[in-house]
Amino acid sequence: MDKKELQKKLNDIKSQIKANSKDVHFAESLIEELITTKSKIGVEPIELNVGKKIDSFSGETFELVKTNRGILYNEFGHYAIFVEPTQRALYETLLDFIEHKDEFYELKGEEKEQFDLHLSAIGYCLSLPKFVFSDPDFTYTTASNVVQFLKSQYEKLINENLQEETIEKDREFEEATLAIENIKEEIKKEQTN
Repeated sequence: MDKKELQKKLNDIKSQIKANSKDVHFAESLIEELITTKSKIGVEPIELNVGKKIDSFSGETFELVKTNRGILYNEFGHYAIFVEPTQRALYETLLDFIEHKDEFYELKGEEKEQFDLHLSAIGYCLSLPKFVFSDPDFTYTTASNVVQFLKSQYEKLINENLQEETIEKDREFEEATLAIENIKEEIKKEQTN
């Protein structure tokens, strides 16, 4: 049944209860209390609101879902990452797959192989949190690689000529700088333990 039919059925049931009650006002009050209580049963609070689905792209082991709030990367083995548009590099990478999915489905030969390789690389990077902590050496090697990359980006950006100020690029720079500092602190803490 659709919502309109269900609402009509609910109204009919309410009317029948009221018609068979001696005190209509009291019956009406109890009905509303019953409905409110029932609606709270089985409704779990949402910790993360990913929004409403707009479009999607599916691979063999995952699905990318574009919503009005961001993009959900969902592996079929119950692992998911939600990315908001403010995380531009990752968001735009995933969005590209969704927006060009029809073109990707048509690829053949070497182009298809290149696409599959690209998709595989992205999949490994997205699944990194699942196994990066399984080995301390791998954890610290990965963290060091991230710090080296962020440092090189920082050096590159700091040595560029000043350009006209843009809020978006300023925010990206600030986020990168804060990320470098946070990772440095975490590595120092772990090395002293």
